[in-house]
Amino acid sequence: MLCTLCGDKTAWPVYTSIGNLSKAKRRSVKMNGLILKGLLPKCPNGPKTHTNRFAYHESIATILRALEEPAKSGFAVLCVDGRTCHAFPRIALFLADYPEQCSITMVKNGSCPRCEICPDDMPGFACRPRRRHPQCYIHLSTTAAEEVGLWKFADCPNFADAHAGCNIYSCMNVDRLHQLLKGLYKDPTWEWIVSFLKDIYGQEKGLDLIDE
Repeated sequence: MLCTLCGDKTAWPVYTSIGNLSKAKRRSVKMNGLILKGLLPKCPNGPKTHTNRFAYHESIATILRALEEPAKSGFAVLCVDGRTCHAFPRIALFLADYPEQCSITMVKNGSCPRCEICPDDMPGFACRPRRRHPQCYIHLSTTAAEEVGLWKFADCPNFADAHAGCNIYSCMNVDRLHQLLKGLYKDPTWEWIVSFLKDIYGQEKGLDLIDE
């Protein structure tokens, strides 16, 4: 959600939450289920895409840097029952719309952030593409990365690489509006209905029924 600040200044807020909260408590303003960790300034139109991508990952890495070491060695947490537990924080889920998912995972626009399905094969009901995993891309060349729909730059590592146990691709949640409702149901279903009406009633009458 883009926030408007003083004057014409805009920024993207970054919120964090813990995983064992109910949806009602997380969304409640009074419960403080979401904590504002930082504001990412909206880049002007001048810089190139790679510059924006680099600035984005550097900003997220700075905001979440405090979790990098505890994710590896853990830290003591005092629980509500009075006991002290050794906890390891993990990035489990990243809520973002599709363009932001592409920026976070460095996946090319049009490719799937979670698996290696070819854009031409979507929605992919008849195939079982391989799930994306960071370990598979460590020694991947730039050319090979492009073949699976990834951007790979030596000077722009993914911020999630520094977090132990984090598979940033599986952390991507489905964008309900763009990917599920519009991408999976609306557009394919509408194309099927148009094709069906044309096959049954002919080109001219089918278009008339569509107009009605």
